[in-house]
Amino acid sequence: NLNSGTSASSSTFWRGDGAWVAAGGITNAQGFILTDDRAITGSGYFTLDWAVDSGGGVSTYANKGTLVSESTGTFSMSSTGYYFISYTVNSNFTVVGSQDTGTWDILGTSNNSTYASISQGWESYDYGEHRTNCTTLNVLFNCNDTSNDKVRFGYGEGNGHDGITVYGNATTPRTSATFIRLGDSE
Repeated sequence: NLNSGTSASSSTFWRGDGAWVAAGGITNAQGFILTDDRAITGSGYFTLDWAVDSGGGVSTYANKGTLVSESTGTFSMSSTGYYFISYTVNSNFTVVGSQDTGTWDILGTSNNSTYASISQGWESYDYGEHRTNCTTLNVLFNCNDTSNDKVRFGYGEGNGHDGITVYGNATTPRTSATFIRLGDSE
């Protein structure tokens, strides 16, 4: 009932069950970039050179909120909720042999210990030359526990590769990660 002592504001709306609730919308959107080129071998995740994306000085670029933090390549959310996560990798494969393969991964954990691939991209080349690519992975991530639910951005070795350079730059996003909090966990 509208006269039940509750009040409207610019950030609430009247729901069908008779309650005033916060208006929806995206409350957090953050970007991170890899700030330096990385030569990789084997499998692992990027532990160094992550920074909050400043948009290269473009005045229309802005992060919204600060719910996501990074420490040694591990990204933690300070608020539970559903997150859309995007990971873009710009890379160059040095192909010398007959076949080079590699993977890009968004790695997730629900126990702050054991990480598994929750989204993966695969690249394979059968001839000798340098191959420069851009790969983007996306995943929906439900963070129910801010102490244990975390993500990392990784790479793997399929059948082997002769060398991969992942491109990073402090002002131009070449390899990046984006977190958008879509709403509350249910």
